[in-house]
Amino acid sequence: MITLVHTGVQVPHTRIRVTELHQLETPTGVAWTAPLCEQDRRLGTITGHPNGGAIHFQPRDRQARDLVEDFIAQCRNRENQLLDEDAVLTALTDEYDYGAVTARADADHIHLVRSFDQYGIPELFELQTMPGVPFDYRLARASAPQLDLGPRIVRAELWMGDRWEEFYRSP
Repeated sequence: MITLVHTGVQVPHTRIRVTELHQLETPTGVAWTAPLCEQDRRLGTITGHPNGGAIHFQPRDRQARDLVEDFIAQCRNRENQLLDEDAVLTALTDEYDYGAVTARADADHIHLVRSFDQYGIPELFELQTMPGVPFDYRLARASAPQLDLGPRIVRAELWMGDRWEEFYRSP
């Protein structure tokens, strides 16, 4: 099994993945669609509804549906527990989204902090370096525990260029 770097989900292989993410702001939240592909072959489209409803996968054909169902049946969370379709499709979409965000941050020499509230809802924010201070992950990691995260945050991680490293967990 392979552990995805941004979500921690364990997958049997990385050939099945989200390749784009299209978002639309609506009065009730963000709706989105994402193509799900196996390498260069499009398997179908994942749709997320703005009101937090279930994630929907529309397969291209029955063969694609069977392939995705088999893939999902093998996926596990960090505690090695089986995941349902909604959790796996959400994780694959989040993996794509976080990958794009972290790639931009790395290219622009910006440190990212990902915090979580008691419900596990993440929030990303940038940790800017002071003028004249070089971009350095170790220095950012050493400084991260000094951040004022606020009372609702129960866990926080810093993007280290190749992994998320936890630096805060509420007692």
